[in-house]
Amino acid sequence: MILGDMVAGFVFAWFYLAVAGSFAPGVPGGHDHGFLHGRADDLPGGDLHVPHVRGFPYYLSWIWIFYAIVLYVCAGAIAAAINKR
Repeated sequence: MILGDMVAGFVFAWFYLAVAGSFAPGVPGGHDHGFLHGRADDLPGGDLHVPHVRGFPYYLSWIWIFYAIVLYVCAGAIAAAINKR
């Protein structure tokens, strides 16, 4: 799981640098990128956990999606603060 998270972090950073010109400069642009990336990454997958895992509550899936989007927003803001282009 740690290796998967590291790979996901590198992919996020690479993708941010590839499309950084499409967003506003600075932290607001990183925030927007993180929100869109998190929504696109976790919204489809979060709903898929419910039918496959016996006893997995539906509300927990929405909490999981919300947490992931907040995490990606923070990651986008940090990536934008580090990136000085």
